[in-house]
Amino acid sequence: MKMKYQEYIRTMELLGGIIAIGTCQKFANIDVSSIALLPFLVDTLISQRTATLTKDYKEIKYMYDEVINNFSKFMKDIDKNDVIEIFAIYIYMYRKGYLSSGHYFEYNTKMKDLPRLMGVDVIRGSGVCRSVASMLSDIYNKMSITSDTLIVNTTKDTIQSLKKLSPASLNKSIKGKKFAKIIGNLTKYGFVANHLITAVKKDGRIYILDPTNDGILYKRGKNTFYPYDDNINMMKYNIVLSKYQQLIGLFSKDRLKKDLDNESINQQEYYDIYISTINFINNNIDYFEQFYHDNFYLYNDIYKASDCVHSYIKRIVPTIYK
Repeated sequence: MKMKYQEYIRTMELLGGIIAIGTCQKFANIDVSSIALLPFLVDTLISQRTATLTKDYKEIKYMYDEVINNFSKFMKDIDKNDVIEIFAIYIYMYRKGYLSSGHYFEYNTKMKDLPRLMGVDVIRGSGVCRSVASMLSDIYNKMSITSDTLIVNTTKDTIQSLKKLSPASLNKSIKGKKFAKIIGNLTKYGFVANHLITAVKKDGRIYILDPTNDGILYKRGKNTFYPYDDNINMMKYNIVLSKYQQLIGLFSKDRLKKDLDNESINQQEYYDIYISTINFINNNIDYFEQFYHDNFYLYNDIYKASDCVHSYIKRIVPTIYK
């Protein structure tokens, strides 16, 4: 079944429920609203999971997995398997468009937000933190390095405190800049989950990485992460929202919460590995151009296959159309 047909079925469930309610209340004076709407309400809650059963989704997932597999092979070919080496290379590659159709990526809210395939938006060349963090987590897991995405609350000051080392800057559209500003300002009105980062575990160490803003954080206190030499600005892990997002199928199950207190890499080691990796990139840029060339047609196929899929809101509430 194609994804749009699944949406139509859900729409008919809604309309059927409304008609059933009206009929029963008018002719039988029976209030069955809670029962009649139950199928639609349940499916709305798990619509992200039901979307994964469609033909469209399976085709996109197959091609996306191939990209992730190709990246994993590429890392092995250039002998880069350290967590920070992978992190530095990923940031450089996605920001320079080596992982995107059209050889260009920008921070932009024009996304598909496919459940458990949010990295597809990186390939489409337009996404935000959840797109970038999800793809990185998928790469680590493919390389047999345990990784999860973490939903956090952060501020503009915290992001500015991160030690950014990549020479590749993040392109931001006007729409993306406005979105980032709105998300940042939400923290003024209470605790709001407004950012997604990547947690990684390897050899007993835990790495809290922000691939959108190019930085590493350290856990201090309960579910709280700070830039290395900053005791004021922080990111706080939102456990409740993370569990809800996993329930509706947007993200995979969180496996690392109990490991967040593990020892992390020290700042000097992080810096040394990162800078060494950047030097490697600068001296071997042809490798990355070849990787893009080898995956060019696959990127385009993913873009075309996902182009007809509705965005997140329209999939959740299929009665909304332009």
